[in-house]
Amino acid sequence: EINQEHAVFTLMAELDLCGVPSTTMRLAGLNECDLNAMLADSIRAFPRTTKSLSRIVYQKTNGNPYFVKAFLKSLVDRHILNYSLRERRWVWDLRRISSEDITTNVLYFLSQRMSALTESAQTALKVLSCFGIKVRKSIVSHLIATSRYPDFQAGLDDANEERLLEKSSLEYRFAHDRVREASHNIIPVDIRAQFHFDLGILLFSTTRGQELGEDAFAIADLINRGMQSPSSKLPAPNEDIADFFVLVATKALERADHVAGLSYLKLTRLFLPQDHWLNHYYLSIRLFCLLANAAYSCGRLDDANDAIQNVLKEGQSIEDKLDVYYVLVTLLMSSKRAEDAYSVCHEVLSQLDENIPASCDAQELAALLRKTNNVLNTMSDSELLGMKNMDSSDRLYSVLRFYSIMVVVAFFSKPQMMPFLTSRIVQISIAHGVCKHSVRGFVQYAAVLCSCKAMKDIPGACRIGRMAMAFAKQFNLSDPHIYYGYFGFVACHTEPLQACADMIRQGFIIGMQVGDISTAFFNAIQHIRLVSIYILLMTKMGTAAQPK
Repeated sequence: EINQEHAVFTLMAELDLCGVPSTTMRLAGLNECDLNAMLADSIRAFPRTTKSLSRIVYQKTNGNPYFVKAFLKSLVDRHILNYSLRERRWVWDLRRISSEDITTNVLYFLSQRMSALTESAQTALKVLSCFGIKVRKSIVSHLIATSRYPDFQAGLDDANEERLLEKSSLEYRFAHDRVREASHNIIPVDIRAQFHFDLGILLFSTTRGQELGEDAFAIADLINRGMQSPSSKLPAPNEDIADFFVLVATKALERADHVAGLSYLKLTRLFLPQDHWLNHYYLSIRLFCLLANAAYSCGRLDDANDAIQNVLKEGQSIEDKLDVYYVLVTLLMSSKRAEDAYSVCHEVLSQLDENIPASCDAQELAALLRKTNNVLNTMSDSELLGMKNMDSSDRLYSVLRFYSIMVVVAFFSKPQMMPFLTSRIVQISIAHGVCKHSVRGFVQYAAVLCSCKAMKDIPGACRIGRMAMAFAKQFNLSDPHIYYGYFGFVACHTEPLQACADMIRQGFIIGMQVGDISTAFFNAIQHIRLVSIYILLMTKMGTAAQPK
């Protein structure tokens, strides 16, 4: 009933691309033989006499049981298929049936059924059709609580009795998508968008202050859909609705649904007054910081840059600007402007009272690495893993956040500064506590120890790397940079190459899932590199093992 352009096929393709296993179940309709047997039994006729009729019905419905029933019922209602008292059997007009359009007939049949329903049942159906094929019972409870639909429950019961709706313990579901389509067609086209908008606002007003969970998305989608029509008027400013959409967008972004999040955030702007930066400052900061992140994740770089510039212009403190600075760094990196990204990190950390030198000579870096290594060597594994967690409200938490991304930027723009930056992350973490942003620094510090000629320490690097991965597990961190850094540059010295390659592939999958496409492909390149090295080694071993 759906073609290859349907969203479900796009979702299946994306799941397959990310390596997420899925099962495809294809539900076929009745075959022509079974359909003929059913039809013959229904009209009390011999199967050989109904073959011509069942063949046309099969061609029209493709054996879909619901369509078969609706199609035959519409033929009976219009006396194209009817019982002849004179011949004492069912008769039909094959020529007229062949010319019938299945979609028109199904919708006709449904519209006829609905026109005979009570007014409350029709109202219930058209309201529920605005939510899609199914509606949670919690939404229904909110609708029943409003004064606009006093007979809503009675209407649902009538529709359920007519088998147009199916009722379960958690939801109401339309018996078929055509039922939902016919129900939606009850709403006049010229007021359909306004109907959605008014219904969304009604539910928002009724549920204000309540914990909505999944229902929040349903309400937001109603308002959103009501605003998508070209004929829709701009809504009056409403801070409460704007705040609600920011909350829903935040939930969507937490689920990595960046497209929906961006849609909600763009709608939020319509509910803010012109002077929102003056009178609704903190709401505006939240909105534009989220908008920058969502737009970047969706590849809408112009929208992301517009949101960033708004915050940089109107933000009153460095703390209020940190989120958009972080997005700006990632945006610059994706635009191959690593040096500009490094400068932004340097500027932010300077405002956070960090003193980062413009450059360091080899002796200074070696001394810094020795000092950091000496501190780490005096601590046991249990002492390292037992370090206190840093509170996210601590100013140093933001410092570590920008050091962690500056390390990535420096890898491409100023690799000579990697020892300084990673050592600083380790020092702050030991002195003030670890957080999720410490992990990337520990991994990169271990990678530096593996590559630095003056301080090369493979065993020590692997120890620090293992500690970093333990911290990642502790913070439930899925960061593709960690897989790339640890398994690509540290673990590969001591652990089986095929195991490291498998974990780097996992880093690619995580990067794709969280929207960090560039790091995902760095993992992919490193995966190919390790697999190639492994094949080369196996080939050499096989050659050496051959008798001469």
